[in-house]
Amino acid sequence: MTFVQGIDLKRISQHDIEKLLELHRRFDSGQVGGKKIVLQFRDAARLILKEAKLVDVEFIGSNLEYCDFERSDLHSSNFFGANLKGVNMCQSNLQRADLRGACLESANLEGADLTRADIREGYILALGEDGNYSVIKQDQTVLNNTNFTEAQLVGTKLTRSIGRGTLLTNANCRNAVLRECDLTGSDLRGVNFAGADLTGANLSSCVLHGATLSGAILDDAILEEADITAAQVRESELVKAKTEGIITSRHIDVLERSIQDIINEHGAWIESLGVKGVQADFSRIDLHGIDLRGINLSAASFNLATLSFAECASMKLSMASMKGLMANEADFSDTDMRGANLSGANFNNSNLSNANIGSIGLVAGSIRKWPSNLRGVKLEGADLRNTNLVEADLNGADLRNANLRDANLQRAVLLDADLTGADLRGANLENADTRGVIGMRL
Repeated sequence: MTFVQGIDLKRISQHDIEKLLELHRRFDSGQVGGKKIVLQFRDAARLILKEAKLVDVEFIGSNLEYCDFERSDLHSSNFFGANLKGVNMCQSNLQRADLRGACLESANLEGADLTRADIREGYILALGEDGNYSVIKQDQTVLNNTNFTEAQLVGTKLTRSIGRGTLLTNANCRNAVLRECDLTGSDLRGVNFAGADLTGANLSSCVLHGATLSGAILDDAILEEADITAAQVRESELVKAKTEGIITSRHIDVLERSIQDIINEHGAWIESLGVKGVQADFSRIDLHGIDLRGINLSAASFNLATLSFAECASMKLSMASMKGLMANEADFSDTDMRGANLSGANFNNSNLSNANIGSIGLVAGSIRKWPSNLRGVKLEGADLRNTNLVEADLNGADLRNANLRDANLQRAVLLDADLTGADLRGANLENADTRGVIGMRL
């Protein structure tokens, strides 16, 4: 196949690449007879390169469409002008990689680390017979329908590269350069844009539930009809953005009853098993900084609500629905959250010490239990000392730098959770499912 106009790409087979990988392994380990891989302007489509160590390798102008690079180390490698359509780079290390002018359409980069990678536009020159250089390939990097879910894009240069349909859910784009990127209609739930340059970016009709926009540069950014419910952003940071039709968290003043009346009626609802009173529903309400210490709001709804900086110590929140809740830097110490649904919630830097977030019996005296749902929850830097997480579902949870000293994680599901830098001294992990856990140190 010829991907770069004017250059015939010589085909390389799976058998050939495996021989080259062995030579490269010898080269990398300093053994005699080793040779560094160079794959410039080659047709290597659909090859399997899973878990390969290919640091600082040149893939310039090559056709690599639908190749499998899953969990490979591609640190500082050069993919300038390469065709990476449909590649699988899930969980790969692409720190400082050069992806300028590459085609990443429909590529899977879920969980990949692209910290300080360069994904801007680029072009390739060729020396003609007349001694002059001419452009043989000039493109913006193509990222349409690319999957960057949970990818690390810290400080990455993405100016005008990202296209429509790109998945960035829970990606870390802190300090990334996204000037004039067109993200129209993209799923940006949970994305960290702190300090990112979004000047002139089009985020219209995007879903930004739980996203962090604090400190982002939003000059001339288009946020028309975007949904920023439960997102971290100050009104002053939106002044220079276009926000017509934007959907935000509802202010507490929109509630038809006072907070105290809602609490009282919810108490009656609990006591009467639903016969009297009204179940409390704080969905999409901004309650940041509120004092709810010791209040019983079991089975209440806090979906996409904001409880950042709130005082919630010793509350009763068992079986509460708190999906997508923004509750960073809040105090939930000694709180009962057994059986609660906390999926996708943000408790970064919050205090959950001595909290009970384990399973709950469905019926008094019954052996059947309902586990707490913490799938995809953000607990970076959270205080979880002596917290009960028995049988909790922490699939894909972010527990980086969390304090889990003496926590009870018996039979907890930690599948693909990130525990990088977490303090697990004294933690009980008996029969916990730790398959795919990242960075766990006991």
